[in-house]
Amino acid sequence: MASSSFSLRGISSELAALTNGAAVTPSSAAVGLAGKVVVRGAGSVAYSPVVNGDGLTFHNGGSQNTDTAFLAFSGAPISTLFNNQQPGDVSFTLKSSYSFANRLLVGGSRGDRYVFQVDDGTQTQSFFSISTAGSYLSFRFSLTAQTTVIYYVPKGQEDAVFGNGVVAGIHLTWDGAHVNMQVNGVTVASLAYSAMTPTWSSSASFTIGATSLNSYGGGYMACDDSLADFVIK
Repeated sequence: MASSSFSLRGISSELAALTNGAAVTPSSAAVGLAGKVVVRGAGSVAYSPVVNGDGLTFHNGGSQNTDTAFLAFSGAPISTLFNNQQPGDVSFTLKSSYSFANRLLVGGSRGDRYVFQVDDGTQTQSFFSISTAGSYLSFRFSLTAQTTVIYYVPKGQEDAVFGNGVVAGIHLTWDGAHVNMQVNGVTVASLAYSAMTPTWSSSASFTIGATSLNSYGGGYMACDDSLADFVIK
């Protein structure tokens, strides 16, 4: 698993433009995987350096998809990127745009920020989101429609882990039986799961920066935290 089946740094050479419909060409990707920028209404994508000048941020966040932006990928190769029946490895780097107090002000589930989401055309298969539901800061990773591993940041440590301007490295792995989440190289959550066989179709969707196209049209909960170096192995 040394080579990357998908790698998006978040740099200008990967995005033909930051306007609606512009092509997205990851630094590496499976053959046939098509990507584009989606911008709706007053939404926007911007370069936002996180690591070595790499990074993107998407606006506007929140529980709406009218004024939003994200990257959308389609095509049969999506089925190879998130195969829960075989070992998998996803990593990316995030830079927070909020203090914990300000993130709480956004409020409940409306404060969710989706780094990515994948569906097979029928139901969600995988996602990673940042949430403040229940007054906790949490990172949530779903690997199958029935398995979500959650890391609740200990009370009082929210700003140290992911406060305004803080950079966090996220690493997600699975082996067909267990899924693990690491933050800055430390395992913070682990869960056993039962492998499932998705029903992939031509309408399968993989989005970065907001919810997938098959989730009520997609684009909800745009990630206005900065994102860089999204790699799938």
